[in-house]
Amino acid sequence: MVRRLFASVILCLCCLAAQAQPVVSTVPYRLVAGKLVLDMAVDGTTYSFVLDTGGQTSFLKSFADRLGWTATDTLIAVDANNETIALARVAVSRMATPDGKIVFSDVPALLLEQDAGLSCFGAVGIIGSDMLGNMILSIDGESRTVTLAPGDAAPAISLRRLIEFDAAAGGMPIIPFQVVPGITLNALFDTGSPQLLSLRAQDYQRIGGRAGVQCLSRSYGESNIGISGQRQEEEAMRVGIPALSVGSVKFESVVTTTAEAPVSLLGTELLTYGRITIDYPRRRLYYEAYRPDETHRPEGRYADVELTVKEGHLVVARVWGEGYEGIAPGDRVVAINGKPVDTFDFCESITQGIPALKKKKKSRLTIDSQAGEKTVIYERKSIRFNR
Repeated sequence: MVRRLFASVILCLCCLAAQAQPVVSTVPYRLVAGKLVLDMAVDGTTYSFVLDTGGQTSFLKSFADRLGWTATDTLIAVDANNETIALARVAVSRMATPDGKIVFSDVPALLLEQDAGLSCFGAVGIIGSDMLGNMILSIDGESRTVTLAPGDAAPAISLRRLIEFDAAAGGMPIIPFQVVPGITLNALFDTGSPQLLSLRAQDYQRIGGRAGVQCLSRSYGESNIGISGQRQEEEAMRVGIPALSVGSVKFESVVTTTAEAPVSLLGTELLTYGRITIDYPRRRLYYEAYRPDETHRPEGRYADVELTVKEGHLVVARVWGEGYEGIAPGDRVVAINGKPVDTFDFCESITQGIPALKKKKKSRLTIDSQAGEKTVIYERKSIRFNR
């Protein structure tokens, strides 16, 4: 009788331990042009979304109209280009991970009148930080998985990897990072940005010329597409940063660009070097390097003439340096390596690039400018600078 009672107690304890296990869902993501694309179920049907920790949860209005959703109110939002726009908002009754383990109810979501490139990724919307306020989000760049868990308990990660959110961040993962000794800047960890760092122009003013931080070249051209669907033309600088630290993870010889943005951005290139866990309830971010003792040197390649596709035409988006007199944003590329160009698909140019420019290390572009046809060499190359 005693043995039977003892066995029953052990069984009950095992059951309690099993019940105490946290609910965790691990979802694979696809990395497309630096964007994290993953699946979520909306009212029982699975769709693709872009995970954007720097954005707000949103759906394409065309998708919402198809499902018969009705707007509940309007919200004023600010996009990555500092553009202010009024957007209708809906409440989505149920969103869940594909395995059904993590469920979100009555999710507020903005309706995007403009596509802003989402359909190029096969996505119907954006999952933003606002939806994850009670969650712990872990992103592993090696396994390409996103793990979601309720934020009831802090993650079991060394506090040496912990970076506190900025006190005024309002729940967004805005964290400090160090560029020069004695100066700490703030940046939003933004999975909507593919770069390691996009430096706010005002932040460059604080560090330019100090500890070897230098302007490598200047440009004038188009900014990125924001949720407003608009590109703005602005001046920018290509900047060389000798040393940069995000928590305990160190980088050297970083090349970045400036932007007229509300805040500097740390983007998905960080996932090349370490796993990121965001504890939203406690406003903490953990950055765990895959190889903790290494100092990383990003090997970016950059072209002095940046291109984009507009209405099927390949056009100049931005020109760096002073060696391209007479060429301006909006000028059309009419031939590549002497061969007249056809029309181009905008989405293909975002997700796969321009096929004709990938065949050779260097290509000769014929550009129809206001001063007549100009020929320039297109080449993506590494940038070295004196430290």
